[in-house]
Amino acid sequence: MNNMKTKFIFFGGKGGVGKTSMAAAASINFAEKNKKVLIVSTDPAHSLSDSFEKKVGSEVINIYKKLYALEIDPKDTVKKLENKVNEFEQLKRYGLSDVFGMMDSSPGIDEIASFEKFSEFINSEEYDIIIFDTAPTGHTLKLLSLPDVLDSWIGKLISIKMKLSMISTSIKRILRPNEEPCDETIESLKKIKENALQCKKIMSDKNRTSFWLVCIPEMMSIYETQRMMKSMSQYDIYAKGIIINQLLPKNIECSFCSTRRKMQQKNLKFIKKVIKDCDIKKIFLLKKELKGIETLKKIGKSINLN
Repeated sequence: MNNMKTKFIFFGGKGGVGKTSMAAAASINFAEKNKKVLIVSTDPAHSLSDSFEKKVGSEVINIYKKLYALEIDPKDTVKKLENKVNEFEQLKRYGLSDVFGMMDSSPGIDEIASFEKFSEFINSEEYDIIIFDTAPTGHTLKLLSLPDVLDSWIGKLISIKMKLSMISTSIKRILRPNEEPCDETIESLKKIKENALQCKKIMSDKNRTSFWLVCIPEMMSIYETQRMMKSMSQYDIYAKGIIINQLLPKNIECSFCSTRRKMQQKNLKFIKKVIKDCDIKKIFLLKKELKGIETLKKIGKSINLN
């Protein structure tokens, strides 16, 4: 590993536009440049295995050269959270540990799992680049909002806990005047809050983190991309570029293809007009499925991210 800090790249966009394929292709391209890369799928409908044609699971595995892959399992995250809560007897007495049996199927657990994994890697120097293949747009925006939610939520917990601790400490001083008061729960909550704020800072750091939005040259996809960019800006996060996937090549022998291509070219002009200050990459529709190392290599060269 060199002296440069790990860089993070997020791929987002509407479902079905080829996010996973583009993320996988980019990861292969970085591996070809002798970078040590980890690609992490945060999409509940994992498809990295299909893209690489190699089984990817909840443990990091080697895919190709210095490229490694991982698919996040929310159940593992629930177990870790449960173990953390069980470390504190006070929280167990409140019955908080009883809720974890229901959490692995709860709304939002995928975003919590993704954020937990991101926070795990932010201080790691094991990889040159970590790529996140995110869930469809709505899930990704929930992921981006989590640092603010955690900051607010944990801040309130700390406030409540400190008030309870003041009462508890007063009683302890009366009953055990020679015992030094200590509250590990508050310190642990503070660490979680600090970690959330650090994650937010890194996610909005253009020198370390970049977001690439994938779309297809159809207006519904373009509109959703615009909406996502606007929503991201609310968290001080901005898209570095857009990958326009599934473009049709020129084909004068096919009237249907020619008509579709005209529509796509018109939409391309619209994209360039309304979406500015972003790099634009164009990926043409292939004759075969976009999967397998060799095919991904070709697309990776076309994307060629820095």
